[in-house]
Amino acid sequence: MSDLGMDKSPPQHPPPHPPPLPPKLQKHQQGPFYILIQGLQAILSYITGFILIQKATNDNLNLTTQTF
Repeated sequence: MSDLGMDKSPPQHPPPHPPPLPPKLQKHQQGPFYILIQGLQAILSYITGFILIQKATNDNLNLTTQTF
């Protein structure tokens, strides 16, 4: 019987919630400016990722051509 008791995992506590933002910030986040920034960040990360992949493939191509 004691083994069954040991099987139970300890009760999990929910993670602490971050303190609520001031109302001004909350209102500002829903605005179009915030969405625009999010979009720009996504585009920038996509472009940088694409450039890194291109650079990596170019490096690999250079290495393979040099060996021949």
